[in-house]
Amino acid sequence: MEPFDGHTELENLLEEEPARVVNELRDRVQGDLASNGHAWLMIGHGLTKLGFEEQGEESITYGKGLIETSNLVEDDEYEDLPEKVDDVDYAHDLDSSDSLRDDVTDQFENQESPIETASIDITGDNPVIEEESSNGVLSRDYSLDSEAIMLMSTGDYNGAIEAWTRLIKIAESPGRWNGLAESLEALGYSNRANKARLRASSTPEAIEAASRVDLEALARSVESKQPNEPTRAETVNEGIEWYNKGLVLLHDGKPLEALGCFEKTLYTRAEGTEDLRIRAKIGIADAYSALNRHEEAIAAYVQTYEAKPEALGYAAIFNMGNAYTHVGRFDDALTCLKQSSEMNQDRAHKKTVKALIKQVKALKKAAGR
Repeated sequence: MEPFDGHTELENLLEEEPARVVNELRDRVQGDLASNGHAWLMIGHGLTKLGFEEQGEESITYGKGLIETSNLVEDDEYEDLPEKVDDVDYAHDLDSSDSLRDDVTDQFENQESPIETASIDITGDNPVIEEESSNGVLSRDYSLDSEAIMLMSTGDYNGAIEAWTRLIKIAESPGRWNGLAESLEALGYSNRANKARLRASSTPEAIEAASRVDLEALARSVESKQPNEPTRAETVNEGIEWYNKGLVLLHDGKPLEALGCFEKTLYTRAEGTEDLRIRAKIGIADAYSALNRHEEAIAAYVQTYEAKPEALGYAAIFNMGNAYTHVGRFDDALTCLKQSSEMNQDRAHKKTVKALIKQVKALKKAAGR
């Protein structure tokens, strides 16, 4: 029996089309598969294949936790089951199951500053999860955070900002403010991100957690360890690795995966990485072109040209011309193709360009332009 409906089909697609698998499951884990560990595992593996190792590992860890919890519940489900269970007891059992799942969710979403604490009362025959919340909010409310986390993991930071904002209006927590900060930072809003982090540190939960910190132990720990902040060289090298990985994937005919790598390269914040970021933008445009998302490709090429005209090589200019052809802007296409031919005197390239120019002229004539 399949762990969930459609599992086998998606599993067969995972190796070649991880992005499709993630998109297929993205909405379902907010609904009928919210507590299905196998679905979260599959999303995690898909994200990892797309280059989102950190988010993928989080999803995998969360999925494993759900599976372990499910196994525990199944083992105890029929032990010491009373003959009659009234509605109140049944509702309590459901709440306990939800709380157990959400406790795992909370650990997954807010590892640095947990808000709820859970204890297990084993005085009776069956263990009961007892949870306390410092702000009076039930822990199952935090299952809503998974939507915002999924939006972040798939790169939809605008959607994540909206989701975190809604959640903060319901109830503040350090995790939600930090999630908003990370989403803002990803889109380049550093000042707003810093304000969100400040709000995270000023919530009642954060203040209470800070009051329990052993300052002397913390000082000793700082003295005994080197700073964990990455050096400029490490940051630059990571950006270069993402860029090179994107080139390989694009060459291997995997433009969607390449797009994710190029976008990660843009997050390289170290000084002196402007050229790397420009190259990544060209890579993004090339990936859009390969995905037949021609309007987006043209916009990316034009943006790069406006920032640094000399950065566009003959190949990028050729791809730009090809994109213009697909959207029916034949004059712009011809201009780009001729420029590409002038930039590269290789006979094979000139032959390719000449053939495409002939096709564009025929299309232009047929369109009556």
